[in-house]
Amino acid sequence: AILSSQERQDVEAPVLAMATDEEIAAAARQYVSYAGTWTLDGSVVSHHVRFSLFPNWIGQDLVREASWQDGKLVLTTPAQTTRSGKTVVEQLVWRRIDSE
Repeated sequence: AILSSQERQDVEAPVLAMATDEEIAAAARQYVSYAGTWTLDGSVVSHHVRFSLFPNWIGQDLVREASWQDGKLVLTTPAQTTRSGKTVVEQLVWRRIDSE
């Protein structure tokens, strides 16, 4: 999975190696990626992470509740607490695009 914010800004540097730490951090805050295999058990999908921008996920399972809503696949995370103490539940909505 590769997920990026639509508001993600370009970096001034022409290549990543020339970007400042602040530019790299800003770019990473609005981007996440991970890859690996997955398994489905009823409505629970587990992503078995082998590669990730966030190194703590490597070797972990990311568990999501899968459901269908209005013809769209919805993956929902368990409730999480942010650094500020706010509880959030994230959803990723996938819809099929016609391939004409």
